[in-house]
Amino acid sequence: MLMNIWVKDTASGHVHQVGTDPHDSLEMFHGVVHYVNMQCMEGTLGGGYEFVEAPDVDDYVSVTPDELMINRKLLHKDLQAKLEKADFLRNRRIDNDR
Repeated sequence: MLMNIWVKDTASGHVHQVGTDPHDSLEMFHGVVHYVNMQCMEGTLGGGYEFVEAPDVDDYVSVTPDELMINRKLLHKDLQAKLEKADFLRNRRIDNDR
């Protein structure tokens, strides 16, 4: 069974399907599934987002499970590159301070 999961940003009111933004992530905490926006680290656990019923889907972009996996892989690849760059710059600064 394929499920479309939708969340609403409680601050802006923006509704989107989980997986259409590369920062989307579903995580399990204590046996409960929560949505997390990996960019701002807000989610359903902290109240920044809430799960909502699917709106009239003609007005929204929909994604396949394969696209969800690609988005997740791209997010992790981007995060890894940023961490490596930060580590490189930190080591370079330490070397320059010596």
